[in-house]
Amino acid sequence: MKKLLRACFALCIIGIFLLLLLSSLLEPRVMTIEEIKNPQSLEEFQKVKVQAEITSFREVSPNFFIINLKDETGNITVTLNSNQNLASNPSFSKTNQIQVQGKISIYQDQIQINANKIILLDSENVA
Repeated sequence: MKKLLRACFALCIIGIFLLLLLSSLLEPRVMTIEEIKNPQSLEEFQKVKVQAEITSFREVSPNFFIINLKDETGNITVTLNSNQNLASNPSFSKTNQIQVQGKISIYQDQIQINANKIILLDSENVA
């Protein structure tokens, strides 16, 4: 009986670690800005992905950028801490379509995305 209990406990622990590993590896689905800003459906620090158009882009300090995005459902602010100089990238500008992956945060009672990955979409990749 003790061996069976130990085996069950070991399998439970392995299962929990596998779930944690998978949750960190799986990417979220592409959402609309309206879905992201809906406080009932998402939690702070939840991973999200959005495809939208840049309406403004500015470098606040070295390696810290604020990007405002819009899609057909609304607007949202994206922050990016990056060692890449995005401001000097000529292909990254206003009206570009980008895909942002990051985590939801709340700053001054406004929902925003702290980006960890930004992909510039060409016209073929835009849905």
